[in-house]
Amino acid sequence: MGVAYRLQQDLPRAKEELQTALQLNPENYKTHGNLAHIYLEEGDISRAQLHFENALRINPEDALARSGLQEIANARGQANSLALRTKLSCLAPGRVE
Repeated sequence: MGVAYRLQQDLPRAKEELQTALQLNPENYKTHGNLAHIYLEEGDISRAQLHFENALRINPEDALARSGLQEIANARGQANSLALRTKLSCLAPGRVE
């Protein structure tokens, strides 16, 4: 339901549904990713980054979480920073170019 609410731009309800889903299954990388995108849309970059990182920790192949972190880095002007590349390589070894 959280994704449906997000598509309808009902971000408060979407966030509530996704947070409930995470309480039931905290290792669901897709839920972390969806929640991260909501936080990103709301401008809560720190929480978005946390959930993108959790998604990658759970599934290092999650391309949407990787692109979300890259989007955050671009917004912060850190696209090529050593710190970001190190973090991404720790979260998803062998996937940082």
